[in-house]
Amino acid sequence: MVEITDAEWEELQALRLHHRRQLELEAVEGLTLEADIDLPIRRCVAAFALLGCEPTWSCCGFDYVGQPIHKWHQYGRTFFILGGNSRTLAVVGGFVEGGGRKEGWTAFYPTPVGTLDLHNDFVNVVPEWGYNPCFHYYEPAVIKIQLLESYLMSLKEFFADEVIIRDTNGLYRAEFAYWQYPPRGDWLIRKADL
Repeated sequence: MVEITDAEWEELQALRLHHRRQLELEAVEGLTLEADIDLPIRRCVAAFALLGCEPTWSCCGFDYVGQPIHKWHQYGRTFFILGGNSRTLAVVGGFVEGGGRKEGWTAFYPTPVGTLDLHNDFVNVVPEWGYNPCFHYYEPAVIKIQLLESYLMSLKEFFADEVIIRDTNGLYRAEFAYWQYPPRGDWLIRKADL
């Protein structure tokens, strides 16, 4: 058995972290904006956009099958940051008051930058499953996401025919010299595709 010193072990760990970082940076290159949005909430983001709710940031809150290597999450919280306009207030208000609150969905407006935050902090009812990376960890979240998606799809008659989402990373990169996340091209969302 080969033995290594503590200093060599620390260097190996540093190299592993650096390698992981390089893999993550390579993974974000070439992704479209649509592909960069967490798959379990992608339809919700599209529906919010078609309803005029101006989605800006979102996270499903758990690891999912097939996710890109660069993905990290705010584990235990599914969230959407939406434009603070009257359309958003009507859509989210209808959802929260119509049963979303009972399922743990919370909205607060305005955030410090004038947006609306819709989120669900989820926990698994089985204590042994209540931690990431347990395979069953995500289950409460997907049930609650489906509830939201079903509500949003029930409003399809109010969808715009199409809308474009622009990636805000381009704005941040223009403002902050060391913003590393590359901007994506626009995402054209069509009502007919949902």
